[in-house]
Amino acid sequence: MLGARAPAHSVRTTHNPIPLVEIHLRYHVGNILDRPLILTWNDAAVSILRKEKKPLKYSDLAGRILKGKLVRSKSKNPGITLYASISLENQARERTGRRPRFTIAHGEVSLIEWRTSAIQERFLSSVRSTNRLVKRDLLRRLLQLPGSKFESFIEALLINMEYEQVEVRGGPTDEGVDILCEMSQGIN
Repeated sequence: MLGARAPAHSVRTTHNPIPLVEIHLRYHVGNILDRPLILTWNDAAVSILRKEKKPLKYSDLAGRILKGKLVRSKSKNPGITLYASISLENQARERTGRRPRFTIAHGEVSLIEWRTSAIQERFLSSVRSTNRLVKRDLLRRLLQLPGSKFESFIEALLINMEYEQVEVRGGPTDEGVDILCEMSQGIN
């Protein structure tokens, strides 16, 4: 029971006896539940930037962090404290081969994930669009080929894919098998 006192396990002090059970619960449960979650400057910056979805001046960002009570600080210049914290983290991450979380340019802090994600998304979108056009065009061209030219195209394709002993068969006795080949190191 959380509120129970256990006099047999009391610690005697000059003030009041405090049961060990109560000390244990105050330390491990009460203190955690009674206070708000406090973040590091950098984790708080990530939280605010993701919420705002845009770069912020580091002094404005520090102000929003303090206004939201996300950190405890006695700093007389929280903007500089935030700037220094981000700079140190970026240096430490680069030294260990990890990608920094932040970029600071012209006094504005932004998340690296935005820059990379936007560039990657534009690139992938462009690749997908090009692939759709190429596939559509290739299918259109292949469907327009007469049977013998289609077989010749597939033969050339298999040879370029490093299949061996590629043989085009045809005629009434091929039993529906138009091309035979062997794969030793071809693309499978």
